[in-house]
Amino acid sequence: MNSSSDFDAFYRAELLPILTALETRRRALCRSLGLWAGVGVALAVAAVLAFRAPAALLVAAAALAVGGGLVWRWTTADFVRQFKAGVIAPLVRLYGPALRYDAAGHVSQARFEDSGIFRQRIDRFRGEDAVAGRVGETALEFSELHAEYKTETRDSKGRRHTHWHTIFKGLFFVADFNKHFAGRTVVLPDVAQRALGRLGQKLQELNCCR
Repeated sequence: MNSSSDFDAFYRAELLPILTALETRRRALCRSLGLWAGVGVALAVAAVLAFRAPAALLVAAAALAVGGGLVWRWTTADFVRQFKAGVIAPLVRLYGPALRYDAAGHVSQARFEDSGIFRQRIDRFRGEDAVAGRVGETALEFSELHAEYKTETRDSKGRRHTHWHTIFKGLFFVADFNKHFAGRTVVLPDVAQRALGRLGQKLQELNCCR
C-alpha cells in the first residue's frame, strides 16, 4: 500500500461489500440470540412453576446458562471465521503481499521457548491469527499466544484442585534482522527494580541465570 488513497480505494472495492454483508449477518445473529434467550427464560419460569421447588430454580438457571453458552458459541463461531477470512486476510495481503495469514496457526512453542525470555515450565500452549512472510529483506512471523503453567493443591478433604497461571498472553513477534551476532541479548521488563527499588537492582546484579 503506497498511500491513504490506495487504502480508501481498497476499502471501497474490497472491504466495504464484505463488511456490509457481515453487519447484516451480525444483526440477524443478535435477533436470533435474543429469541433464544426469551425462549430459555420462558422455559426456566415454566419449570419452576411446574415443580414448585427451590431446587428447580437452580437446575433451570444452570440449564439456561449452559444452553445459552452453547448457542452463543454455535452462532458466533462461523461469523468470526468469515470476518477473519473476508477482512483480516485481505488486509494482511494489502500491507505485505509476501505475508501469509493463518487464522488457526500460531508461532510454535519451540520458537517461543528459544527466545529465552520465559524460563517457566509450559503446561498448556495455544494461539491463533498467525502472520508470516517477509517485509523487504526481513523474515518475520507473529501471532497471538497464550502460554500457561499449572499448579495443584489439595483441600482439607483431600480433593485435588488444578490452577492455571498465565506465563504470557499477547502478540509474540519473531524476526530475522539479517545480522550475525556473536552474543545473545535478552530484554526483560524491569519488574524487580520497579517493585523493590535498590534492593531489586542488587538482586538483578546477582542473577547468574541470564
